Amino acid sequence: MITHDVDEALLLADRILLMSNGPRAVIAETVRNTMSAPRARHNMHHDPEYYPIRNHLVDFLLNRSKLYSGGEQGVASAPGTPQRAAAKHSPFRH
Repeated sequence: MITHDVDEALLLADRILLMSNGPRAVIAETVRNTMSAPRARHNMHHDPEYYPIRNHLVDFLLNRSKLYSGGEQGVASAPGTPQRAAAKHSPFRH
């Protein structure tokens, strides 16, 4: 599933892949959703994991995603092969 809604990602996903900016976007980071399941939109903001994970996601989108733009963090590959950044795995612990 692809979404641009942080809360929808937190509601539905156990793992969230954060993408870089631009037409050559790459997977820049993987975040594990440590909120207990099942989750419900009307009360998930009461989960103690909600705000730390949400703030991490929003910080990436507003500040860190541009660091990965255009694949400059990508690893070398054969000509014509799309590059992918070395994904940072974020096992969320709070």
